Amino acid sequence: MERVSTSASPEVVAHPVDVLMEEHRVIQVVLDAMEAMALSLRRGEELRQNWWQRAVDFIEVFADECHHGKEEDLLFPAMVAHGVQDGGGPIGVMKLEHVHGRELKAAMSAANAKADCETLAANAMAFVELLRQHIDKEDHCLFAMARAHLPQANVTELLAKFEQFESGHMGAGTHCRYLGVARDLCTEAGVQFDRDGERGHAFTCSKHS
Repeated sequence: MERVSTSASPEVVAHPVDVLMEEHRVIQVVLDAMEAMALSLRRGEELRQNWWQRAVDFIEVFADECHHGKEEDLLFPAMVAHGVQDGGGPIGVMKLEHVHGRELKAAMSAANAKADCETLAANAMAFVELLRQHIDKEDHCLFAMARAHLPQANVTELLAKFEQFESGHMGAGTHCRYLGVARDLCTEAGVQFDRDGERGHAFTCSKHS
């Protein structure tokens, strides 16, 4: 997935947090879809187990392994190395919320397998609320700290490592494939995926444009 620079300064590279914020936008629309589907369960509508299986898979692969993986394995250690507090600080809080999200994801998967609509809806709504607040804190606090603390040499290095993580750890084409999964989940939940392309690079891919 191409990460382009500004047209005014073509030599200026993106910052690693720009990549993560693009991924946040995709995760947010899937959260909207999850909320819509959870509310439908609370209204007594039919459980769509296949939809929930794919939603949990999106969370596990795109949101956790890919997105949180880049944060935990690459961004957070770089920030700590340049003076940002880990345990007891903002990074430690984000890590704890990642763990809580994994617990809620596992609870959703178990409830879906048992066709327990009430428990599934409750855990889905808790997950949506957790991730929305988590994303807001990262976008408006933690990522600002990353911009302030990381020198340009580390910015360039991290961008390269992000690309290596995508292709090496996740596998070539995984990012694009899960953009397609997100689009399908939103369409089936009646949630608009990308309104007239206004969300930009986050929603574009050579395979799903």
